[in-house]
Amino acid sequence: MKRKITLIKDIIKLNGKKVIWFYEYGNNNLFTEAVVNVENDLIYLCQNKLNGAGCNNKLGYNFSWLISSSLDMRMDASGYLVEHNQQLEFDF
Repeated sequence: MKRKITLIKDIIKLNGKKVIWFYEYGNNNLFTEAVVNVENDLIYLCQNKLNGAGCNNKLGYNFSWLISSSLDMRMDASGYLVEHNQQLEFDF
């Protein structure tokens, strides 16, 4: 079941878990298998499709994609992601 996640605390709960990540790239709606990795207060999605900002441990995958630059800077007082009303869609 596809779920939209807007709370950082909910993403952190998925640390180390395998998810299906649904994302837009250009004008395409795509998806890939990924693992959530919280490293040094940064949240990455480790996967084999998009080469983005690298984390130290890609958990066996080729690439990682940074989805938060700082746990504190990217959430409001309620814990919601605030940059561009970001919502992340996962299947887990």
